Amino acid sequence: MRWFFFLLVLSNLALAGWFYWHGETKEHDQALTERAPDRKRLQLLNELPLQSLKSIPLIESASKAPPSLPPSTSTDEATSPEPTTAPEASRPKDQAVSCVRVSHLAKTTDVEMLMHKLAQSNLTVLDSGEELTERQTYWVMIPPYKTANAARDAAALLAKARVRDFLVVRSGEFKNAISLGLFSQKEGADSRLQEIRTLKLDIRQPEILPRTSSVSSHWLIARAGSEAAQETLSKLISTEGLEALPLDCPP
Repeated sequence: MRWFFFLLVLSNLALAGWFYWHGETKEHDQALTERAPDRKRLQLLNELPLQSLKSIPLIESASKAPPSLPPSTSTDEATSPEPTTAPEASRPKDQAVSCVRVSHLAKTTDVEMLMHKLAQSNLTVLDSGEELTERQTYWVMIPPYKTANAARDAAALLAKARVRDFLVVRSGEFKNAISLGLFSQKEGADSRLQEIRTLKLDIRQPEILPRTSSVSSHWLIARAGSEAAQETLSKLISTEGLEALPLDCPP
């Protein structure tokens, strides 16, 4: 009986101590809330409802190896700068060299005169020569008459109609024919033919006779050793009305 009474006294003391400590904690929290109303009170896990508790995710091991670079790329290659190629040095203006083939020089004297002008401009002639080119022309003509008198009568009618630039052929394969002009283009020959036919003269009808002839011409190759010489050569070719073809200079 005595032990039971002593145990009951101890229980009452423990219960009184618990109520005293719990009251101190609430008063302390309430004081903190009044001093800092914006600060939230820290809640313990045992104070939270079961529904708000979430499982803590597993932390992966820190020993996991970092991602490696692609097989074709090494660390040295990734960090080293790419090699750069220096631009090639351009040739100075006074050392620019070019060659031109000048053609369609009619006579040997034309070649000699051009070579003299090139020499005065410090241009070098590397080679020269002669060539034959085929040329297509169109001859507008009145076919040959049987006699020279008939040809002269037709020519008189042309002159009376104020036709110019015609000629009576005196010899050769087309003797007693009347030439009305030689044209390098078919359009010019057609225009001349239509002009004579429109007059409706009492003469034989004119016609167009295509002709192919070999024409002799000369050429030369000039070398310019600088841009200034190139400009001089270009102006000279343009002034003379010649044709020029750029080409590689021979070694």
